[in-house]
Amino acid sequence: SLFHVFGGFLFTASVCVERYAAGGSSRRFARLLAGAAVLISMWLLRSAQSRSCYSIVIDAGTTATHLNIFRFDEWTLRILDINDAAQVHTSVTPGLRDLAGNADGVAVVFRPLLEVALATVPAAKRSTTPLAVRANAGLLFLPSDEVEKLLGAVRAFLQPFGFLDAGVELLDGRTEAEGSWLTVNFLLGSFRPGVQRVHEPFV
Repeated sequence: SLFHVFGGFLFTASVCVERYAAGGSSRRFARLLAGAAVLISMWLLRSAQSRSCYSIVIDAGTTATHLNIFRFDEWTLRILDINDAAQVHTSVTPGLRDLAGNADGVAVVFRPLLEVALATVPAAKRSTTPLAVRANAGLLFLPSDEVEKLLGAVRAFLQPFGFLDAGVELLDGRTEAEGSWLTVNFLLGSFRPGVQRVHEPFV
């Protein structure tokens, strides 16, 4: 963060003062170090201006498929607005489970979601934007070979779009519960420095 840049600059400045006070060849070293510190700090501050990154999560639910796109500050990871909204969210039906026996239907369901993603994430950032697909435990009621066929069809469909592959995975019930716990506590600010209490999602 900018605090780290400022802290590093102050530390370097203190080293420069100490070396310069030592006299002799140490003064030349101090001048070179100070110059390098100034240039590096300017470059870091310049690169930090208006730098943002994106993250895409597709929730392949039982009855619908949901797209969520988030934008973050690259330095602080603070969530930034996208067109005056906290996130981009859209849903289509059916859910992935309803495509059992019809893997070709994956393209029909996922294409409108990817069109929204392409319209939201700038082309220059797509290769570094993680795209994760997480199917919920509803798929566990299907035969395992059918589940793998569906997930494989999703992977094949997403590959040409150029986003960073963050995996196409099936979540079990425990992992879904852990995700709910993290989401609730993140939204309530429980992970901020100095906060000592977390919250149980279902209490």
